[in-house]
Amino acid sequence: ISVTPLDLLVQCETEMYNSASDWLAAALAPSDVQTS
Repeated sequence: ISVTPLDLLVQCETEMYNSASDWLAAALAPSDVQTS
């Protein structure tokens, strides 16, 4: 299976999106609610 630059870009974008989503969820969630 060959990995193309596009595959790497998609993976990077997905990881960045997930990180941003987690940060946003943590920022918007009540401070007494902690999810891992």
